[in-house]
Formats: sequence, C-alpha cells, structure tokens
Amino acid sequence: MEYFIVEQDRRLMGGAISFPERIMKGFEYAEQNEVVYVKAEGDFEYSCIIDRPVLLVSDEFKRVICEFDPQMEYKAVVVMDLERQLQFPYFIMNLRDVSCNSRHDSFPGAGRIDDLVIDEKQINEQAIFKITYYRSSYLVVRLDVAEHLLRKSLYGLKLKRIHSIEGDNYECTS
Repeated sequence: MEYFIVEQDRRLMGGAISFPERIMKGFEYAEQNEVVYVKAEGDFEYSCIIDRPVLLVSDEFKRVICEFDPQMEYKAVVVMDLERQLQFPYFIMNLRDVSCNSRHDSFPGAGRIDDLVIDEKQINEQAIFKITYYRSSYLVVRLDVAEHLLRKSLYGLKLKRIHSIEGDNYECTS
C-alpha cells in the first residue's frame, strides 16, 4: 500500500495565525466553533490546508476526508483576516494518532522529516491518520485518498510519498 504526507505548499506562506491556547492543546480542548486571526505579511494566500501550528482543512478537503471516514469528528474554525476584512471557514479534525514509525526512520535536525518509514502492520489499512514526531504532527493518507484530493484540484496542497514496510519486508514507495 502507498501512503503520502499531506502538507501545505510552503510557497503560500505569508503570515501568522494566532491560535488560542485551548486549540493548541488539541482537538478535545477546542470549542465546537472557534475564531482565529491572521496577521498577514503582504498577500496571505488561503490554501485548502494549513498545517502549522495546528492542522486546519477547508470545507472541500473535509468533505473528501469524510467520504473515506464518515465517523471523522471535526470542529469549525473561522480564520479572520481583519486587515482585508475577509473570513475563511476551516475545520480542525480529530485524526487518529498512529504510532507506525519503523526503525528505518531518518529525522535530521529541526524536527523535519527527511525519510519516514511506516510499518503497515500498525496502520491496519487506515485511509487517514496522523503521525506525531516531537512537536509536529503529519497528516498521512492512503493512495486512494491522495488521488481523490488531487482530482478535486484543491489549492495549496503538497503530497510527499513515504516509505512503508510490512513486517520484515521493506518497500520503498518513493
């Protein structure tokens, strides 16, 4: 099976979003409806996914995820751009945290994944999950979910193929 990390295209960065402490603590602490504010540096472009410091997804992205996992819990987060008088609806999702890192992982400095290897036995063919490493969480999707996301032509999406093993078999999927 092939898996991909889903990230925000870093070329679209251009501002900072201020999150309340309760959202930073995690999904279970967030209110059902939240409001956050962006401080844009120039033209801040709103993509279908904001992955730092908290993972937020657009409505269309959420609908794709819910097709593959109808039981997915989510809460609304409105991103307010007061300077340009704009607001954008996003969602924070209650993703399953799967500990599927293998002994083949390669994490260079700054907590950035250079080469991630996941153990498929620990995933149980889940279509959508997250992997937490140090202070970062990574949204991981199966190939069929990644293809569906790409077919929707979502803006600002970046996919990074990752390696997987099944037991003692090492499969390089990059």
